Amino acid sequence: MPDGEFFLSTGAVLVDASGVSSLAPSHLKGRKVPGRALASRARYKHNKYNGHADSLNSRFVPLVLDRFGCFHKEFSAFLKELDTEAKQLGMGTLSPTRLDLPTTLLKLSNGWQADGARIVYQWLTMVRMHQHRAAVHRLGYIM
Repeated sequence: MPDGEFFLSTGAVLVDASGVSSLAPSHLKGRKVPGRALASRARYKHNKYNGHADSLNSRFVPLVLDRFGCFHKEFSAFLKELDTEAKQLGMGTLSPTRLDLPTTLLKLSNGWQADGARIVYQWLTMVRMHQHRAAVHRLGYIM
């Protein structure tokens, strides 16, 4: 099932959020083209959810971004569509609870990159701990 559903004046939109690492071995094979990982994941999501969206008379939008905070073109277009719809409905006036589109993109991109960095740091810490324990065990020390 998709992650969410938006009801816009143009109709219902199903969405599924997904992150991709453009440095994953599966994306480094063959031609190294910028945006290839994003496009590949978006195609995968379309293949998975388009039929379901069609059965509900909805459309599907993959919300795909890479580990560096870049958005797939459909994700960017959908965010602009949401911003336009909000403005048309009279919600265009910024309030303390509503961010403008550039600020939203910045916060989402920065948050995604920071989360990725935390995951890498935690993984490296676990690897170092494992290496230390293995070395201590090899030397016969009791832990």
